[in-house]
Amino acid sequence: MKEIFEFLLQQFEEKKPVVLVTVVNSHGSVPRKQGAKMLVGEEGILAGTVGGGKVEYTCITKAQDLLTKKENAFEKYKLTPKEAAGLGMVCGGQVEMLFQYLSFETKELFTVINQALTALQNNQAAYLLTALDLHSDQPIIFLAEKSEDTEDFPEKSGVIIYQENEYIAEVLSQPGKVYIFGGGHVSQALVPVLQYLDFYTVVLDDRPEFLTDVLFPAADQRKLVDFENIPATVEITKDDFVISVTRGHLFDFKVAVQLLHSPAYYIGMMGSAHKIAVQKKRLKESGFSQTEIERIYMPIGLSIKAETPPELAISIAGELIKVRAEKNEN
Repeated sequence: MKEIFEFLLQQFEEKKPVVLVTVVNSHGSVPRKQGAKMLVGEEGILAGTVGGGKVEYTCITKAQDLLTKKENAFEKYKLTPKEAAGLGMVCGGQVEMLFQYLSFETKELFTVINQALTALQNNQAAYLLTALDLHSDQPIIFLAEKSEDTEDFPEKSGVIIYQENEYIAEVLSQPGKVYIFGGGHVSQALVPVLQYLDFYTVVLDDRPEFLTDVLFPAADQRKLVDFENIPATVEITKDDFVISVTRGHLFDFKVAVQLLHSPAYYIGMMGSAHKIAVQKKRLKESGFSQTEIERIYMPIGLSIKAETPPELAISIAGELIKVRAEKNEN
């Protein structure tokens, strides 16, 4: 979503109109669900995706046509098995797309774009409303999540009535941050991947030289921390993901003990089979139950025989994608 707004701002600053394509409804086996977005300009797709394949190509062509006409539209694609094959899809389903012509001349849109980017950059939960009225004067609206207006809004995505008009309401950013303890090679490879996947990343180390903009240009935050007193630096919540990839067994153990006293949704620790066995033994000797110890994903990451820092980064990112998706389904 951040990429959508970044490109939208860029196009408006260059005085170029765009068409925002949104999945309004989907049923059956379709690649993207309600709220998925794609931004289309004169040259074609700028950011986002509504599923790829021939359906997306058709949407791009439609959006470019509407761009020249300065019009909005709804389009339905019924993907029965036969029709799906004709559109390059594997299975059947139905998807409805909303096409919104957005002009840089609409000054209110600049406010929405800047508010959305600020919320995304600061990981502040907020709502984005997409108007289902083709003639609406407010095609997209930004709302801070914590307000009287949003008390009855859906937790993730859904159609709502706001100011007597119908909108798709979406949570603009996912709650929770990824705290990465240790600024070594694995962290340096991991942060850019997580940024690309829309995770808000915070890198923590007790060595200032490992918290530089040169090593972590993509990190949302870099914090100097005392591994013996993590709560003094950060307050970990039930929505947060925490990763321990420090420079040694001792530091990982100190971090693990404190993390198990936190409400973190996910705790991951890197290590060899021997190191993990030692850590589990020490945690048990420190009074943690087997159930508590099993909160920690160790060894961290999907089992794909990863060895190098870039490979480990992909393995860890894959596990976080899985855990985040499961969390959002609950």
